[in-house]
Amino acid sequence: MLFIDGSNFYHGLKKNFGTTRIKFVGFSKYLRSGRKLVSIEYYNAPLSQQLNPVSYAGQQRFFEAIKRIPELNLHLAKLVKRFDITKQNQVIVEKGLDVMLAVHMFKHAISDNYDTAILVSGDGDFAPAIEIIRKAYGKRIEAACFDTERSDHLRQVCDKIWELENHPIRQFMN
Repeated sequence: MLFIDGSNFYHGLKKNFGTTRIKFVGFSKYLRSGRKLVSIEYYNAPLSQQLNPVSYAGQQRFFEAIKRIPELNLHLAKLVKRFDITKQNQVIVEKGLDVMLAVHMFKHAISDNYDTAILVSGDGDFAPAIEIIRKAYGKRIEAACFDTERSDHLRQVCDKIWELENHPIRQFMN
Protein backbone atom coordinates (compact mmCIF):
# COMPACT_ATOMS: atom_id res chain seq x y z
CA MET A 1 0.00 0.00 0.00
CA LEU A 2 1.11 3.52 -0.73
CA PHE A 3 0.36 6.30 1.74
CA ILE A 4 0.96 9.71 0.15
CA ASP A 5 1.25 12.88 2.22
CA GLY A 6 0.03 15.09 -0.62
CA SER A 7 1.27 18.42 0.71
CA ASN A 8 4.73 17.08 1.54
CA PHE A 9 4.99 15.43 -1.89
CA TYR A 10 3.71 18.56 -3.69
CA HIS A 11 6.30 20.82 -2.06
CA GLY A 12 9.10 18.31 -2.67
CA LEU A 13 8.23 18.04 -6.37
CA LYS A 14 8.01 21.80 -6.74
CA LYS A 15 11.31 22.43 -4.97
CA ASN A 16 13.27 19.66 -6.69
CA PHE A 17 11.74 19.60 -10.19
CA GLY A 18 9.93 22.91 -10.59
CA THR A 19 6.65 21.12 -11.35
CA THR A 20 3.99 19.33 -9.34
CA ARG A 21 2.40 17.40 -12.19
CA ILE A 22 3.02 13.67 -11.90
CA LYS A 23 1.38 10.55 -13.29
CA PHE A 24 0.35 8.77 -10.10
CA VAL A 25 -0.29 5.39 -11.74
CA GLY A 26 3.20 5.24 -13.29
CA PHE A 27 4.82 6.61 -10.14
CA SER A 28 3.06 4.02 -7.97
CA LYS A 29 4.08 1.19 -10.32
CA TYR A 30 7.67 2.40 -10.07
CA LEU A 31 7.59 2.39 -6.26
CA ARG A 32 5.93 -0.98 -5.92
CA SER A 33 8.73 -2.56 -8.00
CA GLY A 34 6.65 -5.46 -9.31
CA ARG A 35 4.91 -6.08 -5.99
CA LYS A 36 1.12 -6.27 -5.79
CA LEU A 37 -0.49 -2.89 -5.15
CA VAL A 38 -3.39 -3.05 -2.71
CA SER A 39 -4.22 0.66 -2.86
CA ILE A 40 -2.93 4.20 -2.99
CA GLU A 41 -4.08 6.26 -0.03
CA TYR A 42 -3.70 9.98 -0.83
CA TYR A 43 -3.99 12.64 1.90
CA ASN A 44 -4.36 16.38 1.49
CA ALA A 45 -6.31 19.40 2.72
CA PRO A 46 -8.52 21.46 0.42
CA LEU A 47 -7.47 25.06 -0.06
CA SER A 48 -9.78 27.90 0.89
CA GLN A 49 -12.02 28.98 -1.96
CA GLN A 50 -12.44 32.41 -0.36
CA LEU A 51 -8.70 33.09 0.06
CA ASN A 52 -7.56 31.93 -3.37
CA PRO A 53 -10.31 30.94 -5.81
CA VAL A 54 -7.88 30.19 -8.67
CA SER A 55 -5.69 27.81 -6.62
CA TYR A 56 -8.80 26.25 -5.10
CA ALA A 57 -10.27 25.56 -8.56
CA GLY A 58 -7.00 24.01 -9.75
CA GLN A 59 -6.78 21.81 -6.69
CA GLN A 60 -10.39 20.70 -7.11
CA ARG A 61 -9.64 19.69 -10.74
CA PHE A 62 -6.63 17.73 -9.47
CA PHE A 63 -8.77 15.97 -6.82
CA GLU A 64 -11.38 15.06 -9.45
CA ALA A 65 -8.66 13.66 -11.73
CA ILE A 66 -7.02 11.47 -9.08
CA LYS A 67 -10.39 10.21 -7.84
CA ARG A 68 -10.71 8.50 -11.24
CA ILE A 69 -7.64 6.34 -10.54
CA PRO A 70 -9.15 2.95 -9.59
CA GLU A 71 -6.65 2.07 -6.85
CA LEU A 72 -6.60 5.54 -5.27
CA ASN A 73 -8.55 6.65 -2.21
CA LEU A 74 -8.65 10.39 -1.45
CA HIS A 75 -8.66 11.48 2.20
CA LEU A 76 -9.15 15.14 3.04
CA ALA A 77 -8.18 16.93 6.24
CA LYS A 78 -8.87 20.57 7.09
CA LEU A 79 -7.01 23.83 6.85
CA VAL A 80 -7.36 26.11 9.85
CA LYS A 81 -6.18 29.60 10.72
CA ARG A 82 -3.70 29.86 13.58
CA PHE A 83 -1.91 32.81 15.10
CA ASP A 84 1.87 32.52 14.67
CA ILE A 85 3.43 34.17 17.72
CA THR A 86 6.90 34.32 16.15
CA LYS A 87 5.65 36.18 13.06
CA GLN A 88 2.76 37.98 14.79
CA ASN A 89 0.28 37.06 12.09
CA GLN A 90 -2.33 34.54 11.02
CA VAL A 91 -1.14 31.42 9.20
CA ILE A 92 -3.09 28.59 7.64
CA VAL A 93 -2.07 25.06 8.64
CA GLU A 94 -3.26 21.53 7.92
CA LYS A 95 -5.15 19.99 10.80
CA GLY A 96 -5.35 16.26 11.35
CA LEU A 97 -3.68 15.07 8.15
CA ASP A 98 -0.65 13.36 9.72
CA VAL A 99 -2.78 11.73 12.41
CA MET A 100 -5.31 10.50 9.83
CA LEU A 101 -2.55 8.99 7.69
CA ALA A 102 -0.86 7.32 10.68
CA VAL A 103 -4.17 5.92 11.96
CA HIS A 104 -4.91 4.46 8.52
CA MET A 105 -1.44 2.90 8.39
CA PHE A 106 -2.20 1.25 11.75
CA LYS A 107 -5.71 0.19 10.73
CA HIS A 108 -4.45 -1.51 7.58
CA ALA A 109 -1.51 -3.10 9.44
CA ILE A 110 -3.82 -4.53 12.12
CA SER A 111 -6.18 -5.81 9.42
CA ASP A 112 -3.18 -7.37 7.65
CA ASN A 113 -4.03 -5.54 4.42
CA TYR A 114 -0.38 -5.05 3.50
CA ASP A 115 3.05 -6.59 3.95
CA THR A 116 4.85 -3.40 2.93
CA ALA A 117 3.69 0.19 3.27
CA ILE A 118 5.41 2.89 1.28
CA LEU A 119 5.04 6.31 2.87
CA VAL A 120 5.53 9.13 0.38
CA SER A 121 6.69 11.77 2.83
CA GLY A 122 9.84 12.83 4.61
CA ASP A 123 7.98 14.03 7.69
CA GLY A 124 9.63 12.77 10.87
CA ASP A 125 6.32 12.98 12.74
CA PHE A 126 5.51 9.56 11.25
CA ALA A 127 8.58 7.88 12.79
CA PRO A 128 6.96 6.77 16.11
CA ALA A 129 4.01 5.20 14.28
CA ILE A 130 6.35 3.45 11.86
CA GLU A 131 8.46 2.05 14.70
CA ILE A 132 5.40 0.53 16.37
CA ILE A 133 3.92 -0.84 13.13
CA ARG A 134 7.21 -2.53 12.27
CA LYS A 135 7.79 -4.00 15.74
CA ALA A 136 4.24 -4.90 16.79
CA TYR A 137 2.87 -6.05 13.43
CA GLY A 138 5.99 -7.14 11.56
CA LYS A 139 5.30 -4.88 8.61
CA ARG A 140 7.95 -3.54 6.28
CA ILE A 141 7.85 0.24 5.93
CA GLU A 142 9.59 2.19 3.20
CA ALA A 143 9.66 5.95 2.76
CA ALA A 144 9.86 7.77 -0.57
CA CYS A 145 10.98 11.34 -0.10
CA PHE A 146 13.28 14.11 -1.15
CA ASP A 147 16.54 14.58 0.70
CA THR A 148 15.65 18.15 1.66
CA GLU A 149 12.34 16.97 3.18
CA ARG A 150 13.55 13.81 4.97
CA SER A 151 14.07 13.65 8.71
CA ASP A 152 16.95 11.65 10.16
CA HIS A 153 14.54 9.87 12.50
CA LEU A 154 12.52 8.63 9.54
CA ARG A 155 15.70 7.30 7.94
CA GLN A 156 16.49 5.33 11.11
CA VAL A 157 13.10 3.62 11.47
CA CYS A 158 12.29 2.68 7.85
CA ASP A 159 13.36 -0.51 6.14
CA LYS A 160 14.18 1.38 2.94
CA ILE A 161 14.41 4.98 1.80
CA TRP A 162 13.60 5.91 -1.79
CA GLU A 163 15.57 9.11 -2.40
CA LEU A 164 13.32 10.60 -5.04
CA GLU A 165 15.75 13.17 -6.34
CA ASN A 166 18.13 10.28 -7.20
CA HIS A 167 15.53 8.14 -8.99
CA PRO A 168 14.19 8.54 -12.51
CA ILE A 169 10.78 9.96 -11.52
CA ARG A 170 10.94 12.62 -14.25
CA GLN A 171 9.48 9.99 -16.58
CA PHE A 172 6.21 10.22 -14.60
CA MET A 173 5.90 13.98 -14.86
CA ASN A 174 3.24 15.46 -17.14
